[in-house]
Amino acid sequence: MKRSIIPLLVILWGIQPLHGQARKIALLVGVGEYISEEYSSEPLNAAKGVQLMRATLLGQGFLDRDIVILTNADATREGIQKAFETHLLQTQQGDITVFYFYGHGTQIQDNNNEETDGLDEALVPYDGQRSSEKNHHNLIRDDDLGKWVEALRRRTRSEGQVLVVLDACHAGSGLRGMAGKTGKQDKYKLIGGSEGTDLAPFVAFYSSMPHQKSIEMPVEEKEHFALLSWAFFKAMQQADSSTTFRGLFEQIALRMATKSRKQTPQFEGDQDMLIFGGNVPPPLPYYRAVTPLGPQEILLAGGLMQGLHAGDLVSVYPPETRDTNAARPLATGEVMETGLGLLESTVALDRPIPEDKLLSAWIFVTQRRFSGYNLNVRLEGSNEEALNLIRGRLADMVALDMGNTGDAELSLSLEKGKLILVSADGDLIWEGRYSSNQSDPMFNSLRAALGNYLQAQFLRGLEFDGSSFHADFRAQVGAKPKEGAQARAGLTIRMQKDTAFLQVINRSSKPIYYTILDIDARNVVKVLLPAPGWFPADFRLEPGAESPLHAVRFNAPGREVLKLITTPAPIDLRETVATRGRFRKGRSFFENLFEQTYSVDGKSRGPSGKYKGNEAGVETVVLEVVK
Repeated sequence: MKRSIIPLLVILWGIQPLHGQARKIALLVGVGEYISEEYSSEPLNAAKGVQLMRATLLGQGFLDRDIVILTNADATREGIQKAFETHLLQTQQGDITVFYFYGHGTQIQDNNNEETDGLDEALVPYDGQRSSEKNHHNLIRDDDLGKWVEALRRRTRSEGQVLVVLDACHAGSGLRGMAGKTGKQDKYKLIGGSEGTDLAPFVAFYSSMPHQKSIEMPVEEKEHFALLSWAFFKAMQQADSSTTFRGLFEQIALRMATKSRKQTPQFEGDQDMLIFGGNVPPPLPYYRAVTPLGPQEILLAGGLMQGLHAGDLVSVYPPETRDTNAARPLATGEVMETGLGLLESTVALDRPIPEDKLLSAWIFVTQRRFSGYNLNVRLEGSNEEALNLIRGRLADMVALDMGNTGDAELSLSLEKGKLILVSADGDLIWEGRYSSNQSDPMFNSLRAALGNYLQAQFLRGLEFDGSSFHADFRAQVGAKPKEGAQARAGLTIRMQKDTAFLQVINRSSKPIYYTILDIDARNVVKVLLPAPGWFPADFRLEPGAESPLHAVRFNAPGREVLKLITTPAPIDLRETVATRGRFRKGRSFFENLFEQTYSVDGKSRGPSGKYKGNEAGVETVVLEVVK
């Protein structure tokens, strides 16, 4: 069996600065042989990786004199750090820089309490070794590499562009020390720190999640290579001047998936930048197909948790479609009631699409139905003609009941040229300027607000009973958290003054991944964890393990409902809560969860909030935020 390897590929490219031509420089490191017996049992194909990267960069305008190569005995920790300082860190504002590492990597004990799993990811240079679990020699920790890359971003500044690709065992979170991810090395960090505004934008590709290994394997006839490096070079051959890093990574992930399902590549940073170019507008929220289920039926990576509902209409476009008005769809379709779940759904298409085009396509929702729900909305105003027009514009939302003048959950009133949506408690949900000639964007915004309200109400009631992925969800308030203290409801916290400390304890017999949602008093749903700069895969707990204390403050009064969602695989809801699906393979039990409905005062409220599932868990903490 082949030894697991860690090629680490860190690439930093930049846009053209306004003041002149950007210089393009690179440091390429390949370690195929090692001093330590632990890493030298099998040679790695690092030398070829370095040469392929060199050829790729030369084809993109890099000059040979600006590319420094370190291999084997030259690629010691001291040699790599010195080359970083004397070559890469000599860059100027707006320069384009590349760092490429191909070699082994490992996980070692975290030395500053910043990692959820208690482990740092580390690169192994030529002279790297670990004599015991606590003694490590010449390894390059993720914190170290993160600081080097941060220094490089500060030199190239906002006019530059940084791409980081780690093709490595345990590659995920390989830049954990970067500014904005850890901030100060405090034990308790406030959720949602931000980076400096003058750092160069960056993109990072990683070949695997932090707990996964990477392997060298046959990829083509007589070719034996690490998967991310191979997929990167192949995808770059197909890229053109309109390809973004988002599109490049999607092609890389598809290629890697054809060779192995045992390592999952990851991506972070400024996705919507052209390769070697500037920023482009982000796309509209889109979904990805998981697999075809028949000639005209697909499994979609998105479900009720992402705001999809039976009857929603979708259109399928080629990747990188950012203006659907200027492009023709490959097909249209409808979300089916059968197969609709939390994170996946089935879609019936009006025509077949070849599988290769389907799996790379971007799928947009063109009309949302919110079927299966009843939401009573009182429509108020003196202009009956305008009210009838509003009713007509919202008629496609089958969830809305605007004919009941009794107890309504929301009130939509037309006052002095404004449409105002408020809750029964008087909270402002949405407002917008109205006129009889109002174009669709205003009504689309209103539909989105109503949909977000429905989504939040659904998530508020979401609970899983009897889950095999059970966890304790603890919250406490105060300057210094107390060991063992916990509360699940009724905590009061002063906005912008008090800090709430959240902790998760895995009580199941299997590893879990966790994410935390926050639903505020206005029914706005946001993801607290993973915070910006972190991966879903970073939030992994072994059986019995406790997470670090996650600190959070709130900026508005009202009731905050926090939902802990635990799953056997990482899920990223930051772009999918009420908007977008995530790309992953395979069916799950979620597609069968929504067969039942429940009643409140005799009214249908849509899918039930309580489920019995063996692959997920949900826990709730309620906080009262006061001024």
